[in-house]
Amino acid sequence: MNLRVKLHRQPDETDIKKVKEFRTSNESKLSEKQEKSFIELITDLEKFYRPTSAASLKVYINQVASKPDLTKNLKTTLNITLQLLYQFLNFLKWSVILLQKSKK
Repeated sequence: MNLRVKLHRQPDETDIKKVKEFRTSNESKLSEKQEKSFIELITDLEKFYRPTSAASLKVYINQVASKPDLTKNLKTTLNITLQLLYQFLNFLKWSVILLQKSKK
């Protein structure tokens, strides 16, 4: 799959290396604007795929805590997400059960 297409459809951490390699191998062909775009893309990918620690989230937690409406919306979103996850896990559980029964 073309790297550009992959980045738009299914980006993952391994793409950082691929983008860097592409940039290096095509460096002489890139305009200044394209070079800046590649640097920005690589920086964004590295930020997105950087491991997250609880300590790094503390800044955001404090910001959220000071905004009651945002806190309420986040709690609502989290509850809905957990309900959907629970339903999905039940679906998977029943799918496995039915699959096992169909093999007997």
